Amino acid sequence: MMQRLRLSRDALLPGLMALALGALMSFALAPAHFLWTVPIALGGIGALVLRIKSPRLGAFLGWAFGVGYFALGLAWIIEPFFVDPERHAWMAPFALLFLAGGLALFWGGAFFVAVRFSDGGARLLLLMALWSLAEFARAYVLTGFPWAAFGQFWIDTPAVQLLPWIGPHGLALLTLV
Repeated sequence: MMQRLRLSRDALLPGLMALALGALMSFALAPAHFLWTVPIALGGIGALVLRIKSPRLGAFLGWAFGVGYFALGLAWIIEPFFVDPERHAWMAPFALLFLAGGLALFWGGAFFVAVRFSDGGARLLLLMALWSLAEFARAYVLTGFPWAAFGQFWIDTPAVQLLPWIGPHGLALLTLV
């Protein structure tokens, strides 16, 4: 019991940092298009991942980063609940949090495997590859949910010209690299 409690305390600050970094990175999506948030957020989460030893903590950090990113980046998803707010508005926060938490599981899995099977600089290389695969899976598994993909950061920039050549998942990999 004490060990589990200690793990929770040790995970709290990095988890909150990952959540905040994910939310920060969501500002790269439209309509804000603050592309400067991408290297800050990815650099921050990369630094956190390099410092940890536990794959479970890695999964938690990846999941928390994803929850922050998806909860803010997909906040528009609650709009339909306010068509008839007296009946449906109470469901909006649950829909957003469950959607963000579910989508973040893909990222948590990638972080788990990266921390479990690598260390040092190789961990970041493996994480980039696995994260790209997680984004690919997110776009197709269970009919997929491709919104808020990394390739969408580059709309209205010259980088969008790479889409016909490498596709959105290639652009996501380049973003991570």
